[in-house]
Amino acid sequence: MEHVNQNKEKLRIKKRKKYSLKKKLYKTASIQTKIQRKQAKKVGLQNVHRTRLMIQRKNRQEFSSYIIKKFINVLMKNGEKGKALKIFNETLLHLKKRAEAQIKLNHSLNVFKIFFIALQNVSPGFEVRKVRRAGTSFTVPAMISEKKAINQGIRWLVEVSTARRGSNPTYYEFAHCLAEEIYLASLKQGKAREKRKELHNIVLANRAYVRYRWW
Repeated sequence: MEHVNQNKEKLRIKKRKKYSLKKKLYKTASIQTKIQRKQAKKVGLQNVHRTRLMIQRKNRQEFSSYIIKKFINVLMKNGEKGKALKIFNETLLHLKKRAEAQIKLNHSLNVFKIFFIALQNVSPGFEVRKVRRAGTSFTVPAMISEKKAINQGIRWLVEVSTARRGSNPTYYEFAHCLAEEIYLASLKQGKAREKRKELHNIVLANRAYVRYRWW
C-alpha cells in the first residue's frame, strides 16, 4: 500500500512540474507580446543602451570574455585560430565605421556594447525537438540555458553572414558581411533576427505539446 502511495505521489510531482513549465511558457509568450507592442515604434541605436543587457552577473567580465572566445571558435576552420582572430578584429573595425554616427550621438556606446546588444537580440529563449508518441511526431518546445542561447545566436550570425557573402557580389570580405549583420541585429533587423522570430513562432504554435518534454 505504501509503495502504491509513493508512486502516486511521484506522478503528482511530475504533473506539477509539467504544469509549471507550461505556465511559465505561456507567461513568457505573453510578456514577449507586450514588449513587441511597446517597441512597435522604431528605436534608434542612441536609445538602445537603455535596454537591459543579457549579461547580468557578478562575473560579467569573465562571461564577456567567454562570449568573445566562443565567437572566435565558431569562426575558426581547420584549427586556424589566428585567421579567425584576424576576421574578428576586422569585423569590429568594420562595425565601428558602420555605427560611427550612432557612437558620436551616444558616448556610452562602443563597438563591444553594440556586439553584445546584437547577440542579445538574436539569441533565442527556446529550442524545439521532435518527440515520437504513439506513432506520431510532435514538435516539443523547451527553454534553454543562457550559454546555449548565446551559442545559437552566434551560429546564426555566422551562418547568415556566409550566405550574404555568397549571394551578394558587392560584399567581398566575410568580415564586412559579418559586421553588417551584427549592426542590423543591434537594431532588431536582419536575417539572424528573422530566424529567432521564426523559432519563437514555432514554439508558440506548439506550446500545447510541452507535456511531452522528457529531457
